[in-house]
Formats: sequence, structure tokens, C-alpha cells
Amino acid sequence: MSDDNPQSQGNNDIIPMEILTAMFAEWNYGHGRSIIIIRSTSATISMISSCCIIRMIMKSQDRLSTTYHRLLLGMSVGDILFSLPLITFAAMAPTDLSYMVWNARGNQATCTTAGFFVTIGVYLTLFYSCSLNIYYLILIKYNKSESYIRKKVEPFLHGIPISLALIWSIIGIVNKIYNDGGTGSCLTATYNPPHCDGYEDGEVREGFTIPCGRGQGEVFYTISGIVVLLIPPVVIGVSLAMLYRHVSKQEKIMSRYGAGALNTTSDQSASDQNRDRAFSRAVLNKAIAYSSSYFLTWLWHIGGAIMGLQGAEKIPLAYKYLWNIFGPLQGFFNLLIFMHPKVQAVKKSNGTDNISWPRAFVRAFWSGLVGRASNNTKNKNAHPALAGSVGQNNKTYATALSSNSVFNTGSTPHDIPPVTEASQAPLGSDDFHKNGNTSNADES
Repeated sequence: MSDDNPQSQGNNDIIPMEILTAMFAEWNYGHGRSIIIIRSTSATISMISSCCIIRMIMKSQDRLSTTYHRLLLGMSVGDILFSLPLITFAAMAPTDLSYMVWNARGNQATCTTAGFFVTIGVYLTLFYSCSLNIYYLILIKYNKSESYIRKKVEPFLHGIPISLALIWSIIGIVNKIYNDGGTGSCLTATYNPPHCDGYEDGEVREGFTIPCGRGQGEVFYTISGIVVLLIPPVVIGVSLAMLYRHVSKQEKIMSRYGAGALNTTSDQSASDQNRDRAFSRAVLNKAIAYSSSYFLTWLWHIGGAIMGLQGAEKIPLAYKYLWNIFGPLQGFFNLLIFMHPKVQAVKKSNGTDNISWPRAFVRAFWSGLVGRASNNTKNKNAHPALAGSVGQNNKTYATALSSNSVFNTGSTPHDIPPVTEASQAPLGSDDFHKNGNTSNADES
């Protein structure tokens, strides 16, 4: 069978398929296969983790009644959409590239579908990460109530990620930029694999189905890359820095002059100030945790994109492995953050301080999945953690909240044992954030 189209006969740039197959055989069944398997495994773990988060949210007492849960739901849905095409072990890549992409079994339609869902997932995940940090910033630095955020701010925290995801993914279809460049990811602006060398744009090599030069959306692709790779780290980094500066400034003032130094209202006691300071520190720790989840996964993409501008061969093999291990795992890291207060509640309850972390995690995980609120994770009398001077006062609770050393170890408000007449069990995940006239953060 001839490898050449009639109009390309005699072109010395055309590489025979026998040579192409031999050129990529070692990579295809060596590192290429290993990287695809690793990437799909990480994506599977992340997708399952995001599904577990959604399940726990829907089984929790508050469900979708809190801003935090709704934002985390959006982020988790984005991670699921991002992970779905990746868990197929490159099976959605077109068979035209089977000589260089291990397990490629699809066509251009499956590749376009994969690129479309990945794009939606990327934008939802990244910009919901931004929304979560902005929510924490408004809650603490600007001292806005949950009710205010829900009515005035939250529509934008959802609207921007969803709008960007839909607009960019649809434009990608129009510009035909969902092509496989030989990685099995279907996110290449222009389709020019090695077998297209010597062929004009629009020509289809004999034995293949996808026209060479498909998709001329380099400008759009560049803009999209800037939006995805530059805006989220700036927004997340700046908002986290502002939140950290605000909380640190409050703590320094209180440490130097006492709790009353920040008292702006005559009816707010020093214990209330201590409670608010502890709450602010806890929210900051939560923001740091989710920001770390973002940077731990997406810095690999940013670094890979920067090195890729100099040519794919400039990316070290070890970096490619690390990129495909950590790049798809944001859902998994989010689950660990989401579970942390629940696990600590299990460890602190009913005298089980010596229970191992793995065993505490299993107990809390299973309880969250089945929606079983035991004494380990639920306290009906738990007083919600408050920010600012809004809401009810509970001096006993405030004292316990402000004096608990857990705020020095990066935990969250859910880890504080609310002291009540009925119980001293740790505050569970289903009791932290209630709607009302408070400005507290949601459960984790």
C-alpha cells in the first residue's frame, strides 16, 4: 500500500510508515505507555475522590445550604469532568496516532469530545479554586456575613467559572483545536503529527482519516493558555497573601496590646475577640490548604507549558513522570483537606486519642459516605464559630475556641471542641456552618 497521496507523490519529506513505526516503537511501548498508565491512574483516584466529596456533601446535615459546600461542589464537578477523558488510558485518542500513542483506539470525534470535557473541567476547577479563596477573603478581611455573601457575591463566584468554561470550550470546538499532538490528551491547537510531514494543510495521508493541519487556532490557544496558567495563580496567590496579612496583623495587635485592642463595639467582650481571632486563623489555614492543593497540581502544568514553548524535547523525562503523577490529583488533595476535621473529630472523641490516623480516617470516611452522624462527628448543641461581632455570644465556647492549640497546627474551626452542658464532643462536620445572621465559614 502506498503511503502517499497522489498530489504529494515524489515529496522527499514524507516519512514511510515503516520508519515512523520503528522510530516511536520504543517510546510507545516504554515510557509513553508508562506515563499514560500513571496519568490515568492518578485521574481515576482524583475522580473517585471528587465523587466522594459530593456524596459527603449531599449526606451531610447542611447539604448545599452553605456557600462553602456549593463552591466545593462546583470544583468537584470540574475535577470529574477533567478526569473523565484521562481515565480512559488514551483510548479516546485517534487510531491515526496509534504508532506513537499507546492504546489509541478512537477517532477525531472521540478526541474532540475528550478535549471539550477536559477544557470545561480545567476552567471549572481552576476558577472555582479562585472563588473559594475570594470567599474566604471576603468572609474574614471584609467581615461580611454568610447571608451577604450568598446574595451579593456568590452569584459571581459561580457565574465566572461556569461562563468561562462554557465559552472557551465551545470556541475550542469552533476553532477545531481539540487535536492530539502525540500525548493522548487531545489539546493541541493544530494537528501536525510526524506522518503529516510533506503534506499540505487539508490533505489526508493514505490510510489515515484526519486531515493534516486541522485546526488553526494558535492565537486563541495562546490566549486560553494565558488565562488558564496565569490568572488563577495570581488571584489565588494575591487573595491568600491579603488574607494572611490581615490575620497576622490582627494577631500581632492582640498579642501586643491584648484582645480589647481590636474591640470596635462596646458590647463585644475580650473573649469574643479571642474567638474571632481563632476563627480567622482557622479560615486562613483552610485557605492555605486548598491553595496548596492547587499549586501542588497546577504548578506542574505551568512549568511544563513554559518548557514546552522551547520544544517538547526540552521537558526532562523525570519531570514528565512527576507532571503526570501530580497533575491530575487535585480532587484527591481536596478530599484530604475536606476529611481532615472529620478525622480529628474521631481521634478526639470518646477517649480515643490513641487511635491511629489511618483507622480514624477510615471511620470518618465511612461515616461521611453513608451519612451516619455518630457521636464522633455530630453535636446538636454545638455553637457555630462566628466572625466579627455578629451573632450570639457564648463565653465558655469562646474560651475553648481561643485557647485550643489546634490553631497553631493548621487545622480548621471544625476541630474545636465546643463546650456545652450536654457534651464536650468535638464539633463535627455537619454542625459548623449554619445559615443565618452569622459570618462564619462552612464545615469542611
